Amino acid sequence: MSKREYISRYLLIINFLKKRQATWEQIAFHLETHSEIEGYNYLISQRTFQRDISEIRSIYQIDIQNNKSTGLYFIADEEEVSNNMHLLVSFNLFNALNL
Repeated sequence: MSKREYISRYLLIINFLKKRQATWEQIAFHLETHSEIEGYNYLISQRTFQRDISEIRSIYQIDIQNNKSTGLYFIADEEEVSNNMHLLVSFNLFNALNL
């Protein structure tokens, strides 16, 4: 998998969780749907998703947490997403221009 696909997957996860809290199953379905639409392989295991959460925290300083009682994943600090939106917008623009 290329770096571009990794980063695109991270952005799909971030953008999805910006809109709503979600279970692992909902996130996996979202990634599967975008795999079909975009022609990339975004299908991952739950363990890979855990690694993605660490990478997202490292690259974008966005903390994705899990509520153990409900099983829902969520972005802990929405303000961090707003502060780092320029990175996200730049990458999305780069992808759009390449397509």
